[in-house]
Amino acid sequence: MNIKEIKLRIEELRKILEKANADYYEKDMPTITDSEYDQYMKELLQLEKDNPELISQDSPTKIVGGKVSEKFHSYRHRYPLLSLGNAFSYEDLRTFDNRVKKALNKADVEYIAELKIDGLSIALIFKDGLLIVGATRGDGDSGENVTHNILKVEDIPKTIDVAGEFEVRGEVFMDNKTFDDLNETRLNEGLPLFRNPRNGAAGSIRQLNSDVTRERHLKSFIYEITYSNVLDYKKQSDAIKLLNNNGFNTNERFVLGNIEDIIEFCEKLVVERNNLEYGIDGVVVKVNSLADQIEMGYTEKSPRWAIAFKFPPEQKETIVENITISVGRTGVLTPMAELKETLIGGSMVKRATLHNEDYILEKDIRVGDTIVLQKAGDVIPEVVRVIVEKRPYYSEVFKFPVVCPVCGSEVIKLDASIKCTGELYCPAQLIKGLIHFVSRDAMNIDGLGEKYIEYFVKEGLISTPVDIYKLTKDDISVLEGLGEKSANNIIEAIETSKTRGLGPLIYGFGIPLIGNKGAKILAKNFKTVDRLMAATSEELLAIETVGDKMADSLLTFFKEKRNLEIITDLKYLGIVMEDDTKNLSEDLVGKTFVITGSFPGYDRKELTNLVELHGGKASSSVSKKTSFVLAGNEPGSKLTKARELGVDVIEIKEFLKKIGERQVEDGYNN
Repeated sequence: MNIKEIKLRIEELRKILEKANADYYEKDMPTITDSEYDQYMKELLQLEKDNPELISQDSPTKIVGGKVSEKFHSYRHRYPLLSLGNAFSYEDLRTFDNRVKKALNKADVEYIAELKIDGLSIALIFKDGLLIVGATRGDGDSGENVTHNILKVEDIPKTIDVAGEFEVRGEVFMDNKTFDDLNETRLNEGLPLFRNPRNGAAGSIRQLNSDVTRERHLKSFIYEITYSNVLDYKKQSDAIKLLNNNGFNTNERFVLGNIEDIIEFCEKLVVERNNLEYGIDGVVVKVNSLADQIEMGYTEKSPRWAIAFKFPPEQKETIVENITISVGRTGVLTPMAELKETLIGGSMVKRATLHNEDYILEKDIRVGDTIVLQKAGDVIPEVVRVIVEKRPYYSEVFKFPVVCPVCGSEVIKLDASIKCTGELYCPAQLIKGLIHFVSRDAMNIDGLGEKYIEYFVKEGLISTPVDIYKLTKDDISVLEGLGEKSANNIIEAIETSKTRGLGPLIYGFGIPLIGNKGAKILAKNFKTVDRLMAATSEELLAIETVGDKMADSLLTFFKEKRNLEIITDLKYLGIVMEDDTKNLSEDLVGKTFVITGSFPGYDRKELTNLVELHGGKASSSVSKKTSFVLAGNEPGSKLTKARELGVDVIEIKEFLKKIGERQVEDGYNN
């Protein structure tokens, strides 16, 4: 290649790797396999090595991990949490050994080899024996403060018998059974599947609701002491014993020895890894002596005294016998490849998820194709590529259905997902749709929660929202576990819900892309359901917060005859379909607020409502159009961005003064 071609290829590789990093670290949904990523990285490293004048400090070869999400407060690590260099062959390990011996001027070096867990890297910070911070690796320098979720991981000790400051590093992971169960549930609910246990663990730790984290039964292995002003140890193997003695869960499957001993250990694991209860994607090899580690030091991205041996993915050829579509509880259509059964990774595989329409088109997967299959992260089967030269002459490009295969409703594309628009009556999403309809932000039918919805559906009492308003006390009181008092309470709540108004009703319909906030804006602008149903695309797009996709979603929903029939029936049963909400004042008209941090005495939803009730608009992200950032305790990255853009920042006292509200007692003492 000439220099121009080399520049173009480097630019192309950087874009591929930057997108892959964002998908993997920030969205927890990788779009390329680990082996593909490693190949691109290896090619970029070589091109930059051969052409040092083209090296950039923001190249993926110089960056660790991903950005810190704005959902969480940032935590700056005491010492950078670096990534590891990779070895893809036993010869690479021997080259590493020679490099270490030369750097230390030693003929013999003792190594420790530990399992490379397919999980999420975390840092735990203790002070005087108490866990005070749990954080992700993030970009290496700063991670996400996820302490509230770390506290829900059962095997992580919350107190230890170590004085002073003490910091450790490890992996939070999801075992194979938990991962399989979670993906089965997500498939049934029409949610995107996690590609491997690492993404399952990352998605569970990076939850705003810590109850979700607790329900996913994560586990941990702690493998490194990153700071201690009390404990004394001289080897990595000693550190593991100290961690274990202090209540941390450590992986006892490690070996000590020279590089040939380590290679023998790796060879065994290549064969045995499929028998483990958790996913591993390699072996971490470290110089065991801490003094030697200090002497060797670090590059800007990784320690010189450690390397990760990456397992080659096991791949097999098989045939796509059919492509079927399942509809989950959220209405998302998920394609599955029905395969000629084949043995891979120690188990028989006959199905593989194809994720979505874009995935099928990108790889051009067709019925009858011979494909290369591998287990991503050694757990979930995925299609690597199609062997086009083996494609039968009669094959046809797969066409995604334009109607729901369960109820026949029109489908709508939302980013990568395709969703059924028949939420109010589609059998596949019946229970989920009804639970949403009665939820607090929708019709708020108190007492008619998930348990009773499932019970009433099972008993044949309800199948659409209309049936809820036809329920009688006699229908309910005769059911097992429900007496006259419970029946009276439910009927009373159903009756009260009739006056919730247009905004909650629109939200309760579950129209794709129309959230609670969007429903309120639509209600405020159109005032009645009849005006909304008659609205044209131009009229919808005239509303500032409504985009093309939202408008298309609304038009599709109100075009469906069965949806119109349900709305007519609800109107006949006395459900109010008008909006009569009035602003408390016009003090904030034309102003956009972003709320960040915590506020003693208030929750975010309450403050958002106050902004809207006084004519303002609440947004989730800071931009040049933002009027004010309302900052509370621990405001995070939104405050930083506001200052960078020159956006006015106000505290709760000033905000309440703007709208004429008194501050709650005992709120702030500063």
